[in-house]
Amino acid sequence: MKLLFLIALAGVVAYAIFGNVAALVTGGPEPLHDSSYVVVYGRDTCGITSRMLAGLDNSGIPYEYKRVDEPQVANELHPRMEAAGLSTRRYGLPVIDVNSEMIIRPDPSTVAEKYQQFAKVPRTRDGERGSTNVATNSGVAATQHMADPLVKCTVDGHQTYMLRSQCPQ
Repeated sequence: MKLLFLIALAGVVAYAIFGNVAALVTGGPEPLHDSSYVVVYGRDTCGITSRMLAGLDNSGIPYEYKRVDEPQVANELHPRMEAAGLSTRRYGLPVIDVNSEMIIRPDPSTVAEKYQQFAKVPRTRDGERGSTNVATNSGVAATQHMADPLVKCTVDGHQTYMLRSQCPQ
């Protein structure tokens, strides 16, 4: 009985170590867009998905919603999850893709944080995301060279997060 338990434990440990080898080798899924993005993979009848969408709406985070029950969406989602080292056998909804980082059932504030972090990272001349530590000789703020960042705004007396270009001044 102890031997059987040890074999099972070794199998669990091996899966934990080697189960995410694809994610380590590939580095995760390819980004869907060049700029900061959020894709919500969910189901219309899922309460947690509905709460996520409402939370993103309240935060002013732009997103794309895709229904996992549609075959073409599932065919897109599952390889992305596998590339991120996530199991596709059974998973909770919603699955969120924030700038090619796949997350299962995060809360909207986590999504907003990750979206904002990516939006703040400036692009280099070749279009790749660079370091946030950008030195300028002229003293001009480095935000001139960044993607449109998410900022806290007040709209109709309510605080929300929006892209700077969309925030009423």
